[in-house]
Amino acid sequence: MRKYISLFSLSLIELLLILAAALIVYITISKNLDFTTFSNWQTLLTGVLALLGAWWTVNTMQKQMHEEKTRADDALYRRSLAYRSKMPDALIEISAYTKGCFKYLHQGAPFLPEKPLNGITILKEAIEFTDNESALIIYELVSFYQKYNSRIAHFLESRDRSKDDLIYDTIMLNCMAIGIFNYARNIEKTIQGSPITREAMLRSIVDLVGFMNWQVNPGLRDDELYLENLIHLRHPQI
Repeated sequence: MRKYISLFSLSLIELLLILAAALIVYITISKNLDFTTFSNWQTLLTGVLALLGAWWTVNTMQKQMHEEKTRADDALYRRSLAYRSKMPDALIEISAYTKGCFKYLHQGAPFLPEKPLNGITILKEAIEFTDNESALIIYELVSFYQKYNSRIAHFLESRDRSKDDLIYDTIMLNCMAIGIFNYARNIEKTIQGSPITREAMLRSIVDLVGFMNWQVNPGLRDDELYLENLIHLRHPQI
């Protein structure tokens, strides 16, 4: 539709220019025009030509601005896709970190895992190239990760914080990462900003422990009940 409008506008300008040129020729060869009439016609033609020139300038500038905006939007979209393609690996790195922390805090592993610095950096950069709702969810994950690390550092220094608090935070951080996977894999166009449910937290526990561990180790039933009770006590039903 826009192409047809542009062509029509251009034909109209050409027509007006031809009419103006015809009037100029008429005025030039006419023998019945006095000086006053000629001056009036000259003023009118000058105004018409000035108006056409201004319209043409504005139209050209608008076209250039539209083309520049289209190029900028295309570049932003490509960069968004580029960062989204990196996000699954970033989330896998963060998920591996939460699993390592869970093993240290709950299962007695001797060391904490290395921090997922590369994955967090990717998420920080991705905030710039995502829609507002998705950017807010990613920001909340990064922000919670920073608080989580601060709490773990304080626990290691003073040991005055309950392990249950940190285990709950670990389950929460893993749950937040899981919630972004579908967006990172381009299954969802945006990240749903709904509150984290108790059911999502329970699924996070299964992910941290490992589904097969639940199946092949009946002795983990007591541990399962402990973790489920932890969520029921600390996480509100939504």
